[in-house]
Amino acid sequence: MMTLPLIVIGGWSACLCLASLIVVGAFGFYAGRFYWFTSPFIVASGLCAATAIWGVSSRSQRSAVFWIVAPWQALLFPAFAFAMVQWPGGDDGPGMAWLLLVGGGSALASVLSFALMIRAWWVRRRTRNAEGAAPNGGPAMRLDNSIIVEGPPSVS
Repeated sequence: MMTLPLIVIGGWSACLCLASLIVVGAFGFYAGRFYWFTSPFIVASGLCAATAIWGVSSRSQRSAVFWIVAPWQALLFPAFAFAMVQWPGGDDGPGMAWLLLVGGGSALASVLSFALMIRAWWVRRRTRNAEGAAPNGGPAMRLDNSIIVEGPPSVS
């Protein structure tokens, strides 16, 4: 159940990491300068992607990894905002690219993460509620191992 959300989170975080590296000029495609205040976002998005990919490969820990990386990806927006507030004036090209590409992607990542967390919570809750239901839609069966005494009810 958690494989697809982990793939989505890992892929989106990897795209955000690559976009931020392109904006700050790490690959030479863009004439931006590397600023120290972009490092928290770059490291956080890269580690979020790597952790999500690791979670896909480890079957027994997918749920735990999901509940780590989903809030982590939602918190990439404050790291983006920190870098945006620190951005120096006069360097408007990379600043606008940071705002539009990385900022828009971070905002979308936050919304996506919250939606995935709500969906996972809802599915988990629905599954737990359905465990005790009878297969024919009748009254719920007891889940405990209580012993029912056979015979007529006692009348006092």
